[in-house]
Amino acid sequence: MSRFLFGDSDEPCFAVDVLLHRSASLADEAGFQRRTEDWLARHGLRADGAQTAFAVLADRELSTEDQANTLLALLRDPAVRRARVGPLVLDDHELAAKVAGRLWVEADRYDPLVHAARSLYEAGRLDGYGLLEALGSFIHRPSEHVEDQS
Repeated sequence: MSRFLFGDSDEPCFAVDVLLHRSASLADEAGFQRRTEDWLARHGLRADGAQTAFAVLADRELSTEDQANTLLALLRDPAVRRARVGPLVLDDHELAAKVAGRLWVEADRYDPLVHAARSLYEAGRLDGYGLLEALGSFIHRPSEHVEDQS
C-alpha cells in the first residue's frame, strides 16, 4: 500500500518524500512540518498526506518550477537530510500514488551537484525542468517501489 494519501479531488499534484536527519528530535520534526506548511501556503500550494511523505497540490496549474522550488525549499530546512519529488500527475490520484512510489528526482543536502544546480537555477541559467534534469531526472527505484495491489 502507498504511504501517500491523496485527496478525493482530481487536482494536479506531485509527490514529495523527505528524509530528516537522524538526530532530528520531535520538536525538530514539528518545526519542519510548520515551516513546510507555511512555505507551501506562501507559494499557493498545499500538502496532503503524512509529515514527510505527501502530495503537493494547488488551485492552479502546477509546473516544473513548483517542483524545483519545493525541492530546494525542503533542502534549505535544517531538519532535512534528503528530499525527493515525483513527477507531475495531472488527473488520477490512484495513478499518482502508484507513480509516487517508483519515480523520483532525489537531492541530498550535502551533494555538491545539488549546490551547483541550485546556483545555476537561482541565477536563471536553468529553468525548473533543467534543474530536475541536472539532478538526474526521474529515476525508477525498484527496491523502493510500491507493490501493485490490483
